[in-house]
Amino acid sequence: MIIVCTGISGVGKREYLSSLQQEHQQVRIHDVGERMLRLAEKLGTPTSTEKILDMHEGTLTALRAAAMEEFIGEMPKANPSELLLLATHACFRWRGTLTLGFNPYYLKKITKEAEARGQELLYVCFTDTVGKIWARLQATKQWRDRLGIEEILLWRDEEAALTKMIAQYEEKGFYLVPTEEPVQTLVQLGSDPARKKIYVAYPITLLEGKPDLLGEVRTFIQELRQQFIVFDPMSVQDIEWAMGKFKLPSELVSETGWRYIDDQTVARDYQLIDQSDMVVVYYKTNGAPPPMSFGVLSEMMHAYTNNKPVYALFPYGRSPFFKYYCTKAFPDRDSLLNFLSR
Repeated sequence: MIIVCTGISGVGKREYLSSLQQEHQQVRIHDVGERMLRLAEKLGTPTSTEKILDMHEGTLTALRAAAMEEFIGEMPKANPSELLLLATHACFRWRGTLTLGFNPYYLKKITKEAEARGQELLYVCFTDTVGKIWARLQATKQWRDRLGIEEILLWRDEEAALTKMIAQYEEKGFYLVPTEEPVQTLVQLGSDPARKKIYVAYPITLLEGKPDLLGEVRTFIQELRQQFIVFDPMSVQDIEWAMGKFKLPSELVSETGWRYIDDQTVARDYQLIDQSDMVVVYYKTNGAPPPMSFGVLSEMMHAYTNNKPVYALFPYGRSPFFKYYCTKAFPDRDSLLNFLSR
């Protein structure tokens, strides 16, 4: 399997792939940025991470093309049981402009080479909490004080949209993968693409201050991961960060930034549902029947109206509206797990 991995600077892509390679020997990573730096030095025009985006566009294109040619040259050597990863960018926000981080000619060439050799090809875009991205960027010379929260939010969204568009144009699969998800998620997407994929919905706001119930959800998700690929909405916590729940300067978020965060939270969760085979709802709170979570119900509606089955742990009385959008409900965790495991 060949996986084209994109993600903006600061998203934690390099750290994620490094952890992946440490845990799995059958993984080879071709980092386009690192190859471009090495090639520039070899050609007698050395540059640095801090300055490479300031190079002439023609020089950047030539370096990127040479790096892509090296990758295409490695494709025939790939073992069928091996994951060959191309780490690159779809675009950059640099000096107030948006520029492409790829050459369409080489993406098409990669597709043709993969198809000619019977190799599967997949596109993955990494994402993460905007506050964490900002902190990583601030820790580098290249990006320190260059981008505000709004610009990072836009860039993160543009990177995902452009990667998805490329995948659709090439008629290949696309997944949005938070870097907080286990590295096993990417391994399974590459090595076992037929494995069922689950989006887990739960009333995040209603579980605030209830660590025991949140722990139940965490345990439930870990149990599902033993058999399924799982996407957890809490793997990106933009809203939680912007509300000051992390030790990062949440005052950086403007009114416009808040609007982006709210809208992108909904769009991201819907994307995670779209790339899943089903939605599994874990709806359990202490005491009397709880109020209905707008988020959970919206996710159920989105899944159901997009031909995704919805299975729910909901040990309470169910309204006609809940029943309408729920394929099947279960009174306890064990009965739900037993059903899913069949």
